[in-house]
Amino acid sequence: LERYKEKIRNEKYSSVTEMIEDIQHLRPSSSKIYNLDELSDAGSDMRETLLPCGSVMLSKRMREISRHDSLLRLMDVPQLLEGATTFPGANHTRYEHSLGTYEMMRRALVTLLRNKYFVTSLSERNVIIALLGALMSSIVVFPYSYAIQEIRLQDQDLFSNMERRMLFSKIVMFKKDGEKSIIDLINEKFFSYDITEDELSYVVFGAGEHTNIALHNLHFLLSSSIGVRTVDYIIRDAHHIGISCEVDTDSLFNNLAVVDGEFCLNQRGISAAEQVIVNRCWMFKRIYWSEPNR
Repeated sequence: LERYKEKIRNEKYSSVTEMIEDIQHLRPSSSKIYNLDELSDAGSDMRETLLPCGSVMLSKRMREISRHDSLLRLMDVPQLLEGATTFPGANHTRYEHSLGTYEMMRRALVTLLRNKYFVTSLSERNVIIALLGALMSSIVVFPYSYAIQEIRLQDQDLFSNMERRMLFSKIVMFKKDGEKSIIDLINEKFFSYDITEDELSYVVFGAGEHTNIALHNLHFLLSSSIGVRTVDYIIRDAHHIGISCEVDTDSLFNNLAVVDGEFCLNQRGISAAEQVIVNRCWMFKRIYWSEPNR
C-alpha cells in the first residue's frame, strides 16, 4: 500500500480507474492472482501439462495459443541441433523449451508480484505480454538457424531475409487460408489488451526503434544472462543430456529489485546468479561448443 501511495504522490496514475485496478490487485475478490487465470494455479480454466523438468500450467486461452501452427512447428526443431548424435537423450525440441520458458516466466511473475519493488511496475497488461513473449521466444528458430545467425554476425549482407525481427513479423502475421494468424488469435483471446506485434518483438529481442522502460525490463527478465529463457535451457538441456544441474530459481526471483527503472539483484541473490553463470559457462564449453557438436 505504501508503494501505491508513493505512486499517487509522484502522479504516476493517468486515471482513477488505474488506481482502483491496483487496489483490487492487493485484495482480489476471487482466488485469482492479479485477476489473471494465467497466474492462478487453482483457476477453473487451468490445466497441467506434464513435461520433463516440471509441469506447465496453462489457462484455456494460453493452451489454444500454444497449439497454433506457428508454435507447433517447433516440435520439428531440435533444441540441440545434432546433439542427439553425441548425447542420445538430447532429443528434446524447441517446442518443449518454449513451454518451459513460459512456465519459468509464470513462476517468476508470481514471485515478483509479491515483491514491493514490482507491485507498482508490473501492470496486468504487461504480465500478459511477458507470458506471451516467453511462449514465443523461440518462434523464429528453425534447424540450423543459429549457424546462419553466426554467419550473419560476420557479414550482415548474407542471409538478409533471415534477420530475426523480420522473421518474427512474418511468422506472427502469417495466416493460411481460412485460419487466423497467431497475432489475430492472441487479440481474440486477450481482446481487452490490444497487444501489438511490436510489443512482443520488443520483449523477445530487445529495443527496436523506440525505448519503453516496462518492455525493456520484461526483455531483461526473459533474455538476460540470468533471464528465464536462459535458466530453462540450462536446466532442460542438462536433464536431457544426463547431467546434474541445479539453479535456485526461488532465491534468484525473490532477490530481484527495480532501482531507477532498471532491474537489479540484491546481494542475497548473487549465489543463485552465480549458479546460472557457472552452469551456462560449463555447458557452452563442454556441450554447445564441444568438437563433436560444432
